[in-house]
Amino acid sequence: MDDIRRAKRPERLPTVLSRDEVQALLAQMSGVAWLLAGLLYSAALASPPPATRCGIRLPRI
Repeated sequence: MDDIRRAKRPERLPTVLSRDEVQALLAQMSGVAWLLAGLLYSAALASPPPATRCGIRLPRI
């Protein structure tokens, strides 16, 4: 039983869309769906990263 190793969890990276992909996605929407998606997208662009909201300063790379 000592020789058994646990499987490693795969590293998951967040999916980031390019501006062109976002524009294409929003172009396929209309009405309330378009409005909500646009507001959520623009709110994410305007908000600071979560670490800075908690008072943690990260160096710029």
